[in-house]
Amino acid sequence: MRPDRKIELQGRTIARLDKENKELKDKVATLESEIELCKYVSDNDFNGVKELINTLAPLKVMLNKAIDSANKSKEGFDNERRKCSELMKKYKNDMKNFEKVLNAMNK
Repeated sequence: MRPDRKIELQGRTIARLDKENKELKDKVATLESEIELCKYVSDNDFNGVKELINTLAPLKVMLNKAIDSANKSKEGFDNERRKCSELMKKYKNDMKNFEKVLNAMNK
């Protein structure tokens, strides 16, 4: 490999590594600020977090009950739909029989 090409490749590698290093430093800074924010919240607003948890726990229970109710309603809906489907089949059969009777009477 030519020496000037080798230097060019090394320069690109160094530039890429510098860029990656800067990105990592930015990520570390972001994480450090998030950690500081978490420390601040836990130190200064523990009661607020506790209240939030106390609010969310019953909400979770209510949502689970709503999901169960919806599932039961779906089962009920499926049963009603099945009954309607059976009635529609019976109605179609009755209509076919009625048409046969009408056709026989018209002859």
